[in-house]
Amino acid sequence: MKRRHFLSKALTAGAGGLATPMLATQAAAQGIESFTLLTDRPERGAAFAARVAAITGGRITISVTDAPADVAMFDRVAAGQADLCLAPCDAFLDRAPALGLFAAMPFGMSSTEVEAWVMASDGQEMWDAIAGDFGLRFSLAGDEGTAPLWSKAALGDVAGLQVGALGLSAQSFDVLGAQVLDLRSSEIARGALDMIEGLSPAQMVAAGLAEAFPNVSLANPNRPSGLVALGMNAARMSALSEGDRFAIERTAKAHHAGMRTARYHEDALALASLGATASPLPDALWSGMREAAEEVLNTVFESGPKAAAAVDAYIYFLAEVSIWSDIGEAAYYAGRKQVAAL
Repeated sequence: MKRRHFLSKALTAGAGGLATPMLATQAAAQGIESFTLLTDRPERGAAFAARVAAITGGRITISVTDAPADVAMFDRVAAGQADLCLAPCDAFLDRAPALGLFAAMPFGMSSTEVEAWVMASDGQEMWDAIAGDFGLRFSLAGDEGTAPLWSKAALGDVAGLQVGALGLSAQSFDVLGAQVLDLRSSEIARGALDMIEGLSPAQMVAAGLAEAFPNVSLANPNRPSGLVALGMNAARMSALSEGDRFAIERTAKAHHAGMRTARYHEDALALASLGATASPLPDALWSGMREAAEEVLNTVFESGPKAAAAVDAYIYFLAEVSIWSDIGEAAYYAGRKQVAAL
């Protein structure tokens, strides 16, 4: 297939609510529903379970199990061995590479833009088509926050460096010649890495790694978003009443907004405590990362017809966002100029 230049085309083109009182009343009239949830972030999972219990008056209960975010988690929910999972979709790339579009695409959309694509355009439809092949359905349910590049030395050529990274971004660094290790693996010594990508300031501080990686990138286009999703066994969800499905999915949206706000607040506090050196990305590295991102996106596109449709929809929306962003900025400055002239 002819190589597609997605990103260059797009980039040059210019909180969910809670269920209603009526829903809670209807839920109270029905029987108890118990769910199992797998997650590598048990505190966040417990918060989600508490939200669902609160909105349904305790009629829907969710038991949370700490488990690694990997294909085993994906397979267990797909097989009905668990009902739900809470994790970034880029932990499941071995099952469907296009799932990475709904977590973090190098040089792709920010979290807010992906949220708009999913909630206001055809993003959810594309997501459902990909996950549906495995008997799953996903919904946005959180945000990892800012994930800059953390390095022991000033940023430069990454070829040959040991880099801990995640998802499609890890694939991008592999194209650049780095020795890439899965940052989610419990078998790697994070402190021995040359560079880390995929951990927020709050996570770096909590892990005791911030002092060992004093150089922090001012920007990281390789990971502009870091979304978390609620994965649901489609058969189990289909067997529920419409009200129950609504309660779980709308609570996931509320959880998404709450967790995003909490994460950015935590990151702001962590950044204020760091003595890190802000390091801009060299032009050559920036260009190399963008070329690598093109290669990664082409690989996703070629992984199947549903993946190709999702990539096309993603890039179309990214181009539209870019255009409207330019229009909005121009309108803002035009308005400010008019006000200043009065």
